[in-house]
Amino acid sequence: MSADLRPDQISACDAFLLGKIDRIEFCKNFGFASQEIPAEVGRLLSIATQSRDKETVAYALLLGFWFGFPENVAARIHDLIGQEWHQGHEDMISLLQDFKDPDSIPYLQTAIELKPALEYLEYDDYGAYYKKCLWALAAIGTRHALAVIEDCTKADDKVLAKEARYRLKRIADTQSEHR
Repeated sequence: MSADLRPDQISACDAFLLGKIDRIEFCKNFGFASQEIPAEVGRLLSIATQSRDKETVAYALLLGFWFGFPENVAARIHDLIGQEWHQGHEDMISLLQDFKDPDSIPYLQTAIELKPALEYLEYDDYGAYYKKCLWALAAIGTRHALAVIEDCTKADDKVLAKEARYRLKRIADTQSEHR
């Protein structure tokens, strides 16, 4: 159980996730107005980083996807994405893809390098995690981001190398279509 959320807040999250309550009931049970929840998400991510509480990371990410993330969430995601004790990496990669912030490039590179250590992703032998990382880098689209993808084509991990080659081909195809 999350050390950073009260049991009634966890129950509210679970009920909302299962469609048993609506947004209004959720906010009442969670104890925050809808517009206050993004700030609470940021607070929860900070606390979870310090306490290494994977359940709080999971609930904070859910809350963020439901109600929005605070403006400064990228820094918190950068702090968390290189840590192997939680299971929110793929959601964090999706956020960084949406943000398209060049400052995220080294953190996405770290996420790629971390994948073999993520026991909860052992089932992913077909490259879905790597695809997400490479999509995020492609969305950023700077020379540096593309250079990281290019470096991945030379990786010892055959799945990563294959996915990186595919992503570069798709980028090249898209560029030639726009000419």
